[in-house]
Amino acid sequence: MELRGSTDLLSLYDVSQMLSINEATGMLKVESGDTRGYLYFQAGHIINAMDGHHVEGEEAARRVFAMKNAHYSFATELPTVAHRISCTTQNLMMEIARALDEETSAAGTESPAENTQEVQETQEATRHLKEIFTKLDSEARILSLRSPDGIAVADLLEAIRGSPDSVLYLREGAAPEAHSGGRIVPLSQRKLTRSGYDGLRQILFRESEPMSALSESRTERVLSFGERGRYLLDAWKSSGAEIVTIRHLPDPDSLAASLPWPGTVVDALLKEPGSLVLLTGPDGLKLTRVFEALCAHLVKTAGGAFLGFARRWTSGWGAERSTVVLLSTAFPDDLAIAKPMIERLGPAVVATESSDHFEARSIAFHALQRGARAVIGVPAGAVAAAPFRLLDGIDPVLRESYIRYMGLSLTGVLSIPRSPAPAQAWTIQDAARASLLKGDLSSLAHDLFPSSPSRIGLK
Repeated sequence: MELRGSTDLLSLYDVSQMLSINEATGMLKVESGDTRGYLYFQAGHIINAMDGHHVEGEEAARRVFAMKNAHYSFATELPTVAHRISCTTQNLMMEIARALDEETSAAGTESPAENTQEVQETQEATRHLKEIFTKLDSEARILSLRSPDGIAVADLLEAIRGSPDSVLYLREGAAPEAHSGGRIVPLSQRKLTRSGYDGLRQILFRESEPMSALSESRTERVLSFGERGRYLLDAWKSSGAEIVTIRHLPDPDSLAASLPWPGTVVDALLKEPGSLVLLTGPDGLKLTRVFEALCAHLVKTAGGAFLGFARRWTSGWGAERSTVVLLSTAFPDDLAIAKPMIERLGPAVVATESSDHFEARSIAFHALQRGARAVIGVPAGAVAAAPFRLLDGIDPVLRESYIRYMGLSLTGVLSIPRSPAPAQAWTIQDAARASLLKGDLSSLAHDLFPSSPSRIGLK
């Protein structure tokens, strides 16, 4: 690489960082008036230095970096030199900067720590550059991937980018297609041959990471696509044939920001240990979206481990956050390990979308008894019907005890009405709580009627 310039524009620290990032090999010649110095790079590391008195090693490197108003040029030919500097280039520059700061501070000629601060700022900028290069490299690598049939992976992922409702389907003998809003959109005229499907599946799973370390048998994986986002992969059987599905993952922060209630309202309802909030709405798909947004908010604010139940997760938190465990009622093994998981993790929050699944409800109440805060999603046409729906299918012997326990734990209800009506939140009043403790739901139903003064009006 050809590099030349002046320290008036780019310091030797910046130049050395640049050569280090590019893993350059060669000699950097530095000149200031009649003074010369040399820094020798091998694969991005400074292995030796020589000053104008032909002194080598770290002391010579210190004199070279101390040169002011200098010009430099880099040659890719590395002369035969001894390997006299063993520390890393980053550590070398930091030690030199500290030594120079001490000298200039003692002489009173410059502000103390000036060189050290420059190195730290340069290293921070370098870290950001490396992060950008890593993302660009990831994206460029995936952009170049094609199935044995010639189908570009990037084209498939782009078709569902930014749409969490769209699902990409891949299966042998059929063209790739996207399903969204009840519509099926073919993404190619080519049907995937056996080798084409196997090759495409191998590429996707090789380039992705497990969504969760909870179970090695899971097929859910997360594919990072640089600045274009992340995608959830899954493989499952239908009529004996395997199908790979791909969904675009929402950004967790953006997801939390889409919550239709202020986060302070949610946090107030779940302030105390052992508190329960019902999330209800008439539209199953909308309820699923808001449930996930609520979970994204709680993951950020829970202040402890988070355990979530849903039929299918699309958040992709599992690979990044060790305090988040995502389980599914679609997996019997998950139901079996849930209560032991609660005992082991002691989660701060437990959330379940599957209120129609008795075992999931039982797990939520089990967590409540151990001090966790809980959210349970309840599909219901009217908010006043949500507590009744929560008790559907429960044995009459257990029903009364569940109602009483709600009297101890139920603090609020979050309601997602049909559009364009606004979202609402209710706090549970003392009178309704006292009735629940007696096994009576009637006061609670009255409390949740829209004209009730206990409602918290929201946007």
